[in-house]
Amino acid sequence: MTAIDPTAHLTAAQIEELGRELDAIRDEVIAGRGEKDAAYIRKVISAQRKLELASRGVLLFSLFPPAWLIGTAGLSVAKIMENMEIRPHTSCTASGTGCGTRRSTHDLGVGTTSRRPTSGSTRTTSCTTPTPT
Repeated sequence: MTAIDPTAHLTAAQIEELGRELDAIRDEVIAGRGEKDAAYIRKVISAQRKLELASRGVLLFSLFPPAWLIGTAGLSVAKIMENMEIRPHTSCTASGTGCGTRRSTHDLGVGTTSRRPTSGSTRTTSCTTPTPT
């Protein structure tokens, strides 16, 4: 099987121009983020936590199969919310690049990074998300 190179028809100058255009779009998106985005992320985090807690409560007291199904479905939806909405905005990378490789949430006040030295010369990055208010 041969690999297809999508940039084979482009010259080096065209590739550089494409890179500059993509960087300009990224800078525009980063500059456009603000408190509205942070409020959305906090709202999603709050909703996810409440849904997970309610679903676990339903499961704890479920004696009937319908309650078990509702609790299980609620936990599934809470996990989907975490994986698709929360984690991409607040996750950290072990390479030390900070929170959110797709979107840095430091500007939004949502994620914080603390670096803890480990054995040897490597460093790890951990991330905490504040409790929504």
